[in-house]
Amino acid sequence: MLYRFWKTGLAIFMPGCILLSSCSFRSYIPTPSLRNTVGNHNSYVNNTVPKNNFYEKFYDLTFALNFTNQKTQEFGTGWLIDWKGDETKDLNTLTIASSSIISSVSNHSLKEKQDDKLFIAYIATNLHLIDGLKNDHDYQPYNKDGNGLSFPFDQKTQSFLLGRFANPKINSKPEEMNYQVQTRLKQDAMVFIQTSTLPKTAYAGIDPINFDYHETSDESGFWTKKQSTANFPRTRTLKSYADFAVLEVPLFLDNANDAKIYQEWIRPAVQAYKELGDVENIFAKTPYAEYINNTYYLLGYPVTNNNKYQFILGQDEKWKFSQQTSVLKHYQKQPLQQRTVYVERDDGLPTLTFNEDKLTHVQGTDLINVDQITDTNLGNGLINYAGLSRFTLSYHNVEYKLFGYGTILNNTNFPGGSSGSAVFNKEKQLTSIYFGSLINVTTGNNRNVNLGLGQILRTYNTNNSKHSAPSSYDLIFGDKNTIKFYAQFAKEKQTHLWNKIQTSVNSSISFYKDKK
Repeated sequence: MLYRFWKTGLAIFMPGCILLSSCSFRSYIPTPSLRNTVGNHNSYVNNTVPKNNFYEKFYDLTFALNFTNQKTQEFGTGWLIDWKGDETKDLNTLTIASSSIISSVSNHSLKEKQDDKLFIAYIATNLHLIDGLKNDHDYQPYNKDGNGLSFPFDQKTQSFLLGRFANPKINSKPEEMNYQVQTRLKQDAMVFIQTSTLPKTAYAGIDPINFDYHETSDESGFWTKKQSTANFPRTRTLKSYADFAVLEVPLFLDNANDAKIYQEWIRPAVQAYKELGDVENIFAKTPYAEYINNTYYLLGYPVTNNNKYQFILGQDEKWKFSQQTSVLKHYQKQPLQQRTVYVERDDGLPTLTFNEDKLTHVQGTDLINVDQITDTNLGNGLINYAGLSRFTLSYHNVEYKLFGYGTILNNTNFPGGSSGSAVFNKEKQLTSIYFGSLINVTTGNNRNVNLGLGQILRTYNTNNSKHSAPSSYDLIFGDKNTIKFYAQFAKEKQTHLWNKIQTSVNSSISFYKDKK
C-alpha cells in the first residue's frame, strides 16, 4: 500500500509571532510540506478548462506531475519550458510504420526510424519536487545521492505520470478498462497518462551561483564568493539553491501513451509557448520597481477534496522496449506499469485551479503590502531569500541554502500539488515559479495565511542587497554571477531554446550564447 503525501512546495512556519505583526521574518522556518491531508476548495475557479480568457494559454502550457516509489507518491505542477524534436509533426495525418515494414529494413535504417520517433519535452518545476525523482539511469550526478551513494531501493522511482484536467478521448470499450459508467468517457476528468520511460533531470538548481553561505550559531549567516580563501571557523558552509528544476521527458511516438501525450497535450503546449512570445519574450527580466504595481496570474494542480473522477491510462505491457538503439538504451522503462482505470477518489485529487475569484470573477492577484513587517529582507511584496538563514532544503540528502529574490502573492493559498506552477504577469510573461505558502503555527492548527511564495528566475543588477549575496542572477540564460543555468544543458542537447538563442537578436537571451 502506498502512503500518499502531497507537497505545496515549502510550507513556511513562523513560531512565536503572527504574520503581519511587527516581528522579524527571520522567525519563519521552511519545512517541506509532506502532508497526509488535502486542501479544501478555495475561492478560486477550479475544474473548469479556461477558454478565451487570460488563463487559456497558461492551461495549455501546464501539467500535473506524479512520482511514485515503494512507499509514497508525490504530486506537483510543471510547465513546458523547452523541447527537442519536430513539433510540427501531426500524428493524426501520419501512419507510423507497421512492424512488418520495420522488420524488413536494415538495422541501420531501423535505428534511424526509431530515433526519429523520439520527441523530448522539457518540463520546468520545483527543485524540491524532483527530489522525488530517483532514477539510476538519470544523468550524472543526479543518478546518485549528493554523497555519491546509490539510492535505497524503496526510494527509487517506480512510475511517473503526466496529468491534465481534460477529456480522456478514449475509444476503448468501457468493460475493457473497468469503467462503471460509459458516459464518463465524454466528461472532463483528471487524466493521468503513464509515459513509457522514467524522466531524467535536465537541470537542478543546486549550486547555481558563484557564492557560498556560511551558517553561524546565532543564525545570522553570511555569503562569500567561492574564490575566497578566508577561513571561517565555527561556521557550516552550505552551497546555494534555487527552487527551480527541469525534467527531461522522452516521448517515443511508437508508444500509444507517449504518442497521445505528444499529440493532445504537448503540441498545444508548444503552440501556447510560441503565442506567449517564444524564447525571446516569454521569460520576463523585469526591474524590481516594475514588480510592485503588476498583477500576477497562477494556474496549477493543487490536491483538494474533489467530486470529479480520475482517469489513469497505464502502460501497455505489449509495447516492446528495444535496447538496441543508441537513443533507447539511455532511458529506463517504467518499473511499475500502472493499470488503466477510471476511479473515484475520496482522499483528494489534483484539481485544476487558477486564481480567478469564483464570485467576482476578478482575475489575478497583487503582491502583499509588507509595511508592517520589520525586516530589511522584505519590501513592497518582494523578498530577499539570501538573508533568511532558515530557508534551507535537502536535495538528495545534501542540505542547501536558498538564495535569490521572490514574490509574496497576496490571497494565494494554493495547497499541496501546486508546487512548480508558473507565475505570469499582466504582460503574459513568466516572472517566477511558485513553491509554497506561508503557515502560521501559533494557532495550533497550522493555519494558512493566504500568502504564496515565488522564486524569481531572472533579475537585473541591484544594489539593495545587504548580505553580500549576488545582486543579479539568471537561471535560464546565465549572467556574470550564475555559473549553472538551464541554457548550458540546452546547448549540449541542441534544443529549441538553444536554437533560438543562436538566431535571436535579443541581447537579453544571448549573454552566454558563445560561452560554455
